[in-house]
Amino acid sequence: MTYWGLGLLMMRLDLTHSPGWLYSYKIQKNQKVPWDEYISCVKTVLFNQHFVNLPCFLLVYPFYMHAGLTVT
Repeated sequence: MTYWGLGLLMMRLDLTHSPGWLYSYKIQKNQKVPWDEYISCVKTVLFNQHFVNLPCFLLVYPFYMHAGLTVT
């Protein structure tokens, strides 16, 4: 939730240049990212979240339970 919330906020900032007070902190103001690169990035992130992070979590989950750790 945090990743997508912040990511969408930054994407909106980059595409619309608003809110203006936040845009003033952008470091590379003259750098414009093409829309197809946004799409490629979202596809890569979704792939990694489902096919890398999820299997890794499922792999280590039994070890967490055995060690008495909680996953929240």
